[in-house]
Amino acid sequence: MPRPANPKTPEGAALTHAIPASGFTQAQLAEKLDVTPGFISQFASGHRPVPWDKAATLAPLLGLQPSQISADYRRMQDHFSASQPQRLDFGIMAATVTVLRNYLQEVGDPPNFVEDPIMLEAAYEVVIDYGHPVTPTNVIDLTKILKERVRRAIDGEDQVRGIGKKAGGKKR
Repeated sequence: MPRPANPKTPEGAALTHAIPASGFTQAQLAEKLDVTPGFISQFASGHRPVPWDKAATLAPLLGLQPSQISADYRRMQDHFSASQPQRLDFGIMAATVTVLRNYLQEVGDPPNFVEDPIMLEAAYEVVIDYGHPVTPTNVIDLTKILKERVRRAIDGEDQVRGIGKKAGGKKR
């Protein structure tokens, strides 16, 4: 018995209607998102979900809200809305990643540590407390602050949510 066709998701249906109305082709949208046209087709057909970061770029091009085209974006909004009454600020998130990448490069840790939620949280707190927006003139200072917070956590003087020796973290 053949499998039934994969039904479109609500997100895919929204994309299917919005793409032609936007005046863009799938190839043009793919170029703007730095993906292949096949990805855009898979997004629109419901075969591939739109990641939150791509939804934030794609939705305004189509005259939609990111939550209309990405379940992942809605999940992030729901998660952060419980603790953060305002909308998720991608400028702050980008600044957080900039500071964390700079820190990882300075201490010689692998770049994929940028995905570590504990390190992201520590960098996010530094950005919120001391330096939004992050600029080339303050990124070094913010990196030093993050480095000091991590050092204090490792030495047991402070805690960066579980990375200190007492929490079983490794010394950097």
